[in-house]
Amino acid sequence: MKKFTALLFTFLLCFATAFSVACKNSRKTTPKIESITETQIVMSIEETDGKATAFDALKSLRNQDLISFDFIESSYGAYITSINGKAEYVIESTLTSSKGYSWMLYTSDMENAYEEKTIEINGTTCGQSALGASSLTVKTDKIYVWFFEYYEYTW
Repeated sequence: MKKFTALLFTFLLCFATAFSVACKNSRKTTPKIESITETQIVMSIEETDGKATAFDALKSLRNQDLISFDFIESSYGAYITSINGKAEYVIESTLTSSKGYSWMLYTSDMENAYEEKTIEINGTTCGQSALGASSLTVKTDKIYVWFFEYYEYTW
């Protein structure tokens, strides 16, 4: 009976360990900062598991103490509110419009970007991401730009 109990305990311990490892966020990415200013961060991806997102890349940079950032978790995913202490701010907000400055994500991955809203980075056209940071899967042959810019929306 003691052997059975010990065997059962060992099995359950192994199962619990395997389960907890499998449940961890397994997304891996190795981002590289190409350039950084107060209002712009340009990064490339040196390595990815094919599942990592732009938000995962930001977290990796933060884990390396290369940047700091704040975010709000929403039903759409992570919403970046500040990077390196530069926080978004609203100039004016009404029931039908909003104006201010915020961090916007751009990418050279034009399959996932708006062609109508672009910036030029070292000769490469980057479109404003059509997906949020938590949804945009990063690729090794693309660049990703966090750009602090003026916005004006009406609805």
